[in-house]
Amino acid sequence: MKREGILLVLVTVVLLSTLGGCDGAITHVTDTERELYRTGKTKAERAEPTRVPVETDGTRSLESPIYLGTNLPTIKDEDHDLGVTLDFTYASRHIWKGFDYFSNNRSAFYTSADIDFWGTGFGMNILWARPFGSGYEDWEWLVYSPYYYNALWQDTPYQMDYRVGWRYYNHPDGPANHSCHPRDLDIQRVYGRFSWPRVCSAGFVPYYECAVIWPDEGGKYDDGCSRSYWSDGWFHTFGISKGWMVPGFFPCQPEQQVIHTGFEIVYNDGVGSTPDSVDSGWSHCVFSLSTEFYLRPNITFIPAIYYQSSWEDSVNKNDECWVTLSTRITF
Repeated sequence: MKREGILLVLVTVVLLSTLGGCDGAITHVTDTERELYRTGKTKAERAEPTRVPVETDGTRSLESPIYLGTNLPTIKDEDHDLGVTLDFTYASRHIWKGFDYFSNNRSAFYTSADIDFWGTGFGMNILWARPFGSGYEDWEWLVYSPYYYNALWQDTPYQMDYRVGWRYYNHPDGPANHSCHPRDLDIQRVYGRFSWPRVCSAGFVPYYECAVIWPDEGGKYDDGCSRSYWSDGWFHTFGISKGWMVPGFFPCQPEQQVIHTGFEIVYNDGVGSTPDSVDSGWSHCVFSLSTEFYLRPNITFIPAIYYQSSWEDSVNKNDECWVTLSTRITF
């Protein structure tokens, strides 16, 4: 807890000092950079309807709950250069698909790198999730995720942004100890995420994600004990998000601040620790609130808060509330 407190103080000091001195920070940039710095987007981009940005499996809150406040692309544009986004996130709790992944409300730090290959629609994301404190080293993970994004029926009310990909969750310090046998923690996932940014003129953006998960090492030992900690199954996520315009909080920020709100509900079809340990059903819902502060033309600070209402005890017996503090750097 001491290290977490120090980290929070440092982040707060850096943020406030940067915001306080932002007028000097933008004196040596071009008019275009100044516009991007103050608004976060070009005028054309700010006129676009709010989209549900695709998740990158770890930043903000692990795998969403609703991955808000990003500028990651949703429509391929082959005129773009190679894009790199670095993200550094502190999470007061490490929640994954409803599970308290580092039990006892353990906090975590996420570091991720996202590479967009010249606007072709193909990309690669690598995430490192590490808990604060000792005792959970086996559960620390590296996630490798190639993906493809694009949109159908662009510039129509029926436009559908989509992203499909594969993820491999590697636990370098596993397997986890178990009274029966050590159990492998690695899992794989194939997913598709779809959103409709123009279907509602009021700015509400519905989305849906389906994902199938299976253990990297299946089967059982000769004595009948499972080789994997995880059981396979599906996740179905239904959600909606909206950006609300409010007066800017600081003079060096956009004249209108965007507050992102979201809600999603998750159906867990049997994914859990050890086979048959999770009952299929609606496991939980999540409410989220986030915004962005533009510290430099390519640096964004993103605070967010989440509340999870847990419905299935075999997934999580407790409701959860946590915050994330993220710094994103784009190149």
